[in-house]
Amino acid sequence: AKKVDRYICSGLQNFTPDPGRYDVIWVQWVLGHLTHKDLVAFFQRCRAGLAENGIIVVKENVADDSCTNGIIFDQDDSSVTRSHLYLKQIIKESGLRIVKEKTQTDFPKEMFK
Repeated sequence: AKKVDRYICSGLQNFTPDPGRYDVIWVQWVLGHLTHKDLVAFFQRCRAGLAENGIIVVKENVADDSCTNGIIFDQDDSSVTRSHLYLKQIIKESGLRIVKEKTQTDFPKEMFK
């Protein structure tokens, strides 16, 4: 059976899923390229794109909550790594709620959480 219905080539700041279409929207290691405002808007558009009982899965590295302003800026790729607390704040601001959190184990110590 065909698992992928279609591929969408779009920047996250412009991605708008069809309303009520998706059971799962999976977002992994890309949110650091969005500004706070764009990330809130992205989550809100994704929320509208969820089918009944749909979920958004977020897999992101997070910085320690003690980092300055809740972010660490990466000069190499102009992305940010948000603190766990700051990311949770953005999720709440977007009108979403967290139903489960899990920390990846055996992650290299020199990397983020």
